[in-house]
Amino acid sequence: MASLVFLVLYGYLRRGSLKRLVDEAAFDAVVYLGDAVRRETLKELAGMDKPVYAVSGRYDDTYIARLLSENHVLVDGRSVYVGSNTYVFGVGGREPLMNIHTILREYMDTRHRGGSTCSVLLTYYPPHGIMDESVLGVHYGIYELNELINTLKPGAVIIARSQPCSLQIGSTCFISPGRAERKCFGIVELDPGQRCEVYCRVLCVGSM
Repeated sequence: MASLVFLVLYGYLRRGSLKRLVDEAAFDAVVYLGDAVRRETLKELAGMDKPVYAVSGRYDDTYIARLLSENHVLVDGRSVYVGSNTYVFGVGGREPLMNIHTILREYMDTRHRGGSTCSVLLTYYPPHGIMDESVLGVHYGIYELNELINTLKPGAVIIARSQPCSLQIGSTCFISPGRAERKCFGIVELDPGQRCEVYCRVLCVGSM
C-alpha cells in the first residue's frame, strides 16, 4: 500500500512561499493548522494542486473559516478518508470541545468504519501534558484531547504551536511545525501497511 506524505503548515503564508516548497519538496497533500491572519494565506493555499486538509485557528474569524471550508477540506469535528486506508480527524481552534465530542460520538457509532490501520489527528490545541507548557511553566493543554487520542490511537498528532517540535510517545508521533512566517514547516510520512509506520520531522529554512 502506498505511503502518504503530508506537508504541514501553520500560520500566515507569504506570497510565493508555497510555490517554492512545492518545487523543492515531494508530498501528496497539505495539512494547514489555521491562524491564516490575512486572505493572502488563503490565496496561497488555493493555488495548490494538492489536497488541503485544514482546521480553523483560534484567531480565524467566521469569514476565514467559511473560505477554508469552501475551498479546502475543513475537518473541524469530523473525519475524512484520504486514501491508503488512512483517515484524518480534526479539532479546530474555534470550538474544540464540541469538535472532540462530535468525533468521539461518530467513532463510537461507526467503530471507525470497520477500523483503519492509520489515522492522523489535526488539532489547534495540544493535549494536556504534551507540548503544552507556557513560558510561565503552566500546562494549558486540553484534557479531553487526551481521551480522544487514547480512543483513536492515531499514528500522528499534528499540533498548531509556535515553537517547532516533534517527539515520539509509544506508537504515536507528536509534531508541531512552528509558524510558517518564521520559515518553518513539518513533514509527516505514513506507511499504512500491516502496522502504521509514521515518520515526522520539522524543518526551518531561510528561503520561504
